Amino acid sequence: MNEKPDSENFTENVVVSPKTPALFRRWLPPGIGRKLILLFFIGMGCFGISEGRYLWSLYWLVAMTFSPRMVGYFVRGYGSIMKKINQSLS
Repeated sequence: MNEKPDSENFTENVVVSPKTPALFRRWLPPGIGRKLILLFFIGMGCFGISEGRYLWSLYWLVAMTFSPRMVGYFVRGYGSIMKKINQSLS
């Protein structure tokens, strides 16, 4: 009858991981400087579209690289595509 509670059954090799990966937790980047750069690129895209220069909307693609969540989605999608390509080649 000397049963250990579940908290004592964990060994050093067991890693408790959160449900969501770190990249998918935040929309905004850490730090005020990166947030200002993100707002700058979003503002440039909005300005370009308001002036009729629709090519300036590509600034929004640059702005997405400052968002950890968008980078996470891109990496996950790229990884799944590469996995499918490698499976089809094998």
